[in-house]
Amino acid sequence: MMTEKERNTGIDLMRLIAALMVVAIHTYPLASLSETGDFLVTRVLCRVAVPFFFMVTGYYVLPGCLEIGKGSRKLAGWFRKTALLYGAAVLIYLPVNLYAGRLEGLTAGAVLRELLWNGTFYHLWYFPAALLGMGLTVFLIRWLGMRKTVFAVLILYVAGLLGDSYYGAAVQAAPLKAFYEWLWQWMDYTRTGLFFAPVFLCLGLVLRKQKPLSGKQSGIGTGICLGLMLAEGMVLHRFSLQRHDSMYLLLLPAMYFLFSWVRTWRVPAFPKARQMSALIYLIHPLCIIAVRGVGGALGLRWLLVDNSLVHFAAVTASAAVLSAMPGILHRRKEALSDGEK
Repeated sequence: MMTEKERNTGIDLMRLIAALMVVAIHTYPLASLSETGDFLVTRVLCRVAVPFFFMVTGYYVLPGCLEIGKGSRKLAGWFRKTALLYGAAVLIYLPVNLYAGRLEGLTAGAVLRELLWNGTFYHLWYFPAALLGMGLTVFLIRWLGMRKTVFAVLILYVAGLLGDSYYGAAVQAAPLKAFYEWLWQWMDYTRTGLFFAPVFLCLGLVLRKQKPLSGKQSGIGTGICLGLMLAEGMVLHRFSLQRHDSMYLLLLPAMYFLFSWVRTWRVPAFPKARQMSALIYLIHPLCIIAVRGVGGALGLRWLLVDNSLVHFAAVTASAAVLSAMPGILHRRKEALSDGEK
């Protein structure tokens, strides 16, 4: 029987894989080879990445936030750290937004909407979604209990699903069309802390309390569910039903089996995986800008930008190197300190 510590090394490895999937979503690695192949990889398979991050939070953080007595303090501490990270990210990307003219003409209401729902840069939506999703999930569990909360967050996910990949079908019903038209006044997508994050936070908590499936069971389940999700994505894309492509019906069982499978992986410990994956997620858009700039300056745009695989590789490599730098500098500092003793 594997220990919890050993299972967690698999989760750490998957953090890095998920971060690279997010890079792929934003760089379209197969676009210059196959439009269909790129859609299947980046718009379907790689959609497991962000739910995995939410499930990790549900797996590690949510149980402590529900403890009697200490839970509120732990939740407040997590909120503080996440909000500070979000604030830092907003400031990091502020010059880019100013340069691109994205802030011109924005009203106070529009700024608030960006901060609360969309994020101020295209990947930063994760942070307000995590904050709202965690607060809502803890509230629901304390108020309704776990079983009723699971039912509630599934209903919210279905509502989000109808505003995402199944939007073209949903708006055929007049009441749903009116509802979503009202909703778009407040948010651009349903992949938010209201509709998207809670179900995966709960799923992480459920798996924390549940006896793990065997590697064989969970691996087969993952393969079947991802295969069906690819088929689902192709059908939805073929009939132009998707308003966005973050939410799939098969994503829920796929994440259940994938996370279960990851827990059984026997891999070496990688203590810096959490830090590196977070940094890759945070800084990779800056690396995209840098790679594009270097390509233009050196006359290598044909290679570093137009070749989608090379573009993905260059952005990934630069993000990985930059994310590893804090650990390298820390170890060097420790080595110098030891040498002076």
